[in-house]
Amino acid sequence: TWTRCPASCAFCVAAAMDLETQNMHMRCCGGTAEKSFDVVARALITRALREAPLCTPGGEPLEFDEVRVDGEALLHFRRSECIPCFDYKIGLPFRIRLNSGELVTGHMEVPDFTNSYGEVAENLEVRVPLVRDWHCSPATAQRMRIFLQIDVAALVRKALTACAAEVAIAGKTPNSSGAGGTETIGARAQLHVFEAMLPDKVRGEPPFNRGVPVEMR
Repeated sequence: TWTRCPASCAFCVAAAMDLETQNMHMRCCGGTAEKSFDVVARALITRALREAPLCTPGGEPLEFDEVRVDGEALLHFRRSECIPCFDYKIGLPFRIRLNSGELVTGHMEVPDFTNSYGEVAENLEVRVPLVRDWHCSPATAQRMRIFLQIDVAALVRKALTACAAEVAIAGKTPNSSGAGGTETIGARAQLHVFEAMLPDKVRGEPPFNRGVPVEMR
């Protein structure tokens, strides 16, 4: 004969928890909270890279024309716990104005900034695929590429590794609405603050001033 399952049995508790988790995921997936988390994550990444102390041995600062963040940030739920995930590719066109009057331009990239497979690796890959010699000597371009691949890449890696923890916290922190974790920290009150950190192109304002070529100064 069949007997009624007591409400406190482990199976019922697990089933109820699973339904609650599914409900949270359905409410959040593609919604305001998830979109806000993506905006916040991009802003935190942009701020971390723009504030990183990147300069040459001679003290000339490395300037990023823009911080291109492509990809997505998602909010997953497991056993009613919010698990923020992000998967981005970061492009960093740069310029360095040397004291000698030369201008070094090029491109750096982080092909896989993600926590989808666990914590962001400390040996995060940072590439320097291109250093132009348009406004500097080939020897200068080659010297700067070696410096960028070793010293600057290490600083970019350090900045992004620290930023990953901030991004995860932003995705897990509920706002004051008591939404039980389905709304991120930037969903309402702080969203405009992070949007203000985004590059001018993202905000639809005039583009970054790329300066004047060396030969025209």
